Amino acid sequence: MVLRSGKEYLQSLKDGRELYVGDELIENPATHPKLKYTALTVARCYDIQLSKADEISFVENGERFSNIWLPVRTKSDFEKVRKAVRLWHEATMGVFGRLHDYLTIWVTALYMLNDMLAKPDPKFGKNIINYYNYSRSRDLALTHAISMPQIDRSPGAGRKQNEDIHVVDVNDRGVVVEGCRTVSTYAPFANEFITLPQLPANPDEDPDYVVGFALPMNTKNLVFLCRESYSNPEAPWDHPLGTFYDDLDAQVVFDKVLIPWDRVFIFREPKINFEIYDPIMAYACWQATVRSIVKLEFIIGLALKWAEMIGIDAYPNVQERIGWLIEWRNVLSAAVEGIELTARSHNGFLIPDVWKSWPLVMVHGTYIYPMAIETLRVLTGSGVIMNPPMSVFRNERLRKYVDRYFRAKNAQAFDRLLLSKLIHDITVSALGGRLLQYERYFAADPFRVAIVHYRFSDKTNCKKLVDDQLEFVKGVMKESGIF
Repeated sequence: MVLRSGKEYLQSLKDGRELYVGDELIENPATHPKLKYTALTVARCYDIQLSKADEISFVENGERFSNIWLPVRTKSDFEKVRKAVRLWHEATMGVFGRLHDYLTIWVTALYMLNDMLAKPDPKFGKNIINYYNYSRSRDLALTHAISMPQIDRSPGAGRKQNEDIHVVDVNDRGVVVEGCRTVSTYAPFANEFITLPQLPANPDEDPDYVVGFALPMNTKNLVFLCRESYSNPEAPWDHPLGTFYDDLDAQVVFDKVLIPWDRVFIFREPKINFEIYDPIMAYACWQATVRSIVKLEFIIGLALKWAEMIGIDAYPNVQERIGWLIEWRNVLSAAVEGIELTARSHNGFLIPDVWKSWPLVMVHGTYIYPMAIETLRVLTGSGVIMNPPMSVFRNERLRKYVDRYFRAKNAQAFDRLLLSKLIHDITVSALGGRLLQYERYFAADPFRVAIVHYRFSDKTNCKKLVDDQLEFVKGVMKESGIF
């Protein structure tokens, strides 16, 4: 049995990593006031997984592993992995941008594509196989970062100008890298850091800037600088999503970090990095869409509960707004299953089509999610702003006013304010703003991605349909004798 317990997970976080929030070195994310509630949430997910082991795990060589590590060989395997992903995100309302199931599926995809990594040297293919088995057997939590810092985005500027990680030395022990990566979501709560493939994937890249690897979080000279926490440890019920589900992004600094050779998967091979990008992105976007569906269902639930609570659920305009969200949920669900059905075979494994899975994430982040948040804001109006701390219920003088003036048609004041806290956190709080920005840029800049699809997607049949109709009309005109 290798399925991890929540207790085992929490114990693993005190590992001597160099992780900062502001100027404070965080010695143990599991006990620090600003981080402990999120760590406890992840631990709870591990325990839920353990309690449902018979439903969402598989047995191999006498050991049991979570289905988030399951290599996909059949259509039913897709369903098994999807069910496991939903389990993790239903426990967190889809609010976590990248719970580590995102990276377990990433690593599993690399394992399925090990033959591609082995092209320049068989050892790199063996390395990913060994790493997959290593991390799977420990049920590790993983984080990553694939974007370089925004330093210079002027025309002609590249990785060098933006201080991306790059090779500075090579020796018998491994590869030494220096530089930085940004937005390592979930970093404080992970056991390992992995980066691969690199964005943007370019076959003409400077080879020194193409290196893919995995490292323990406590690797020497690996420094994590976190953004401000949205947690409210003094009163977690006032900001429940920000306190329990903030996965706290970090900037990752590589100060001449040594990567052992057995942890290197790609080394100075831009072409391999380019080739492997599509299948990895395909799996990443498939998982992200499953998560997005859960998050959309949570938002639909908030909208339904609020509308019923204050008695606006009978209005046609309210029903229409919520109805659109339900329709989009159904569209995404159907699309996910369609992606699974049309996956192609690769060495006995199934790989989704990136041109089908990538657009789902882009449409969700650019159109569906903003629409969902706007729906909540429209339905709640000032109700989401007038949101006093729950401590008012402890004040006897204030309690009578709160009970009277913060109640709803179908709810007491206490329940109304609790629901309002959830809506406030996901719409207008600091966390809500971050979530909106995060979803929009989850899978790269929407502007650039649209151009990529314009340039590289197969558009042959689109123009053929027009050409066929033009020829048909010309034929009719010719037969009529007009021309």
